[in-house]
Amino acid sequence: MQEFSYNYLEKKLKTKDFYFWQSLAETRALDLFRQASRRVPAYKDFLKKNKINSDKIKKISDFKNLPLLNKKNYILQYSLNEVCWDGKLTKGGIISQSSGTTGEPVFWPRFTINDKRTALLHKLFFKKFYSSYEKDTLFIVCFYLGAHVAGIITSNAIRDLMDTGMSGSLVTAGLNKKDILNSIKKLSKYHKQTILIGYPPSLMDIICDEESESINWKEHNIKFMFSAESFPEKWRNKLYKKVGIDDVENNGFNVYGSTDLGFMGHETPFTIRLRQLIELKDLDRRKLGIENSHVPGIYQYHTWNKYFESYKNELVCTSDSGVPLVRYNTHDVGMVMSPEKIDQEYSDFDLLKTDDWHLPVLLVFGRSNYSATLYGVNIYPEHIREVLTHNEIIQYFSGKFFMKTVFGENHQALEIHLESSGKKIDVDLSEIQQLFSKYLKDINMEYKKLRHIVGKRVFPELIIYEKGSEEFKNLKAKHKYIIKEKN
Repeated sequence: MQEFSYNYLEKKLKTKDFYFWQSLAETRALDLFRQASRRVPAYKDFLKKNKINSDKIKKISDFKNLPLLNKKNYILQYSLNEVCWDGKLTKGGIISQSSGTTGEPVFWPRFTINDKRTALLHKLFFKKFYSSYEKDTLFIVCFYLGAHVAGIITSNAIRDLMDTGMSGSLVTAGLNKKDILNSIKKLSKYHKQTILIGYPPSLMDIICDEESESINWKEHNIKFMFSAESFPEKWRNKLYKKVGIDDVENNGFNVYGSTDLGFMGHETPFTIRLRQLIELKDLDRRKLGIENSHVPGIYQYHTWNKYFESYKNELVCTSDSGVPLVRYNTHDVGMVMSPEKIDQEYSDFDLLKTDDWHLPVLLVFGRSNYSATLYGVNIYPEHIREVLTHNEIIQYFSGKFFMKTVFGENHQALEIHLESSGKKIDVDLSEIQQLFSKYLKDINMEYKKLRHIVGKRVFPELIIYEKGSEEFKNLKAKHKYIIKEKN
């Protein structure tokens, strides 16, 4: 596939509209399909089993009839080398891992070319929105390190950009709060700005920590780069107020990414402006197809790197992010829109400024597989059902439950709402809470690491209802495991 230079993309981003970028995405998606159908052993076999003649896929309308890929029908059906280009895993890549519904790790390789593309994405992102080529910047990476993708690809991208002219320093602190605060106290003074990069609730924890009370945040020119999950705009405004940020559109941006697909998209001043108006000014959200009070994550994405479709309300992505994936179902509920259309719908608000990028817009409502997110860790209904098989817990509950992730004053929490079995609970509820956390860490390795670092703050909060309560009658026969928090 054709590779692009920074200068070419920067120039096009200043002048081209949505239709140019969408056409580029379609062309590159077809090209990736043609190459994958010849060079990826697993995909060749997958097409054969589905009776697809790759020579007949000539136009984007043909492409949109290709069968969808997902972890279950593709990634877990083939060996790791078979899903790689030319069946070769050992080409000098970095392998990350994620936990699935069973708790068994799934491995995702990334190769040198993928890291180069990710570095280019970060260069466009950092230079445009953080002026990082004009200001000496202290980057503090507060993601999990080790086998998790976010910390590795972000750190590698920043290091690569520093090797090619970006001035600054990089600290890979992970989730160690003491290391993060010490870095701010001791190193920020040598830089013109400090960017804290991490999961939204972790960054709020850092800013609100007792040890941070002595820090004069305004002196350090703090900015943020978030990832892993969306959050309410009221939460953003509160965080910014604590560090002295007045301009909410230009000092922190959320990245949409995953272990499977890497860096998928990011917020821009345009998308933040839109979210602020929808949530805080009660803009008519129905014009965007938003039917409830939950404001989705809103991002723009680079079409030379990804192609998105919305299929049956789920986002489907085509990308070479290490493992070439053609029409891969992210299982995120969402839709694709043009910024021009959004601007027209809300013409009274002058949303789209002259210097905004006209890249396609993603609205991401959450997971269709009913998983919840806690500090960037996916918690699946299957995990909770497994916890509820233990006698010392299930004796008190009917087995019906739903989950909700909530943003509290200064931290994020996972609420598990449970229907009582009718039996009186004769132990302290905190004991059951500890058991929930204990068994959950046995199933979910990412939660286990999180609990080790964050401690009791990530114990699930249990909310118990009487047997036969209306909350569970409304779930009907098929449980709706995730209830969205109202913003």
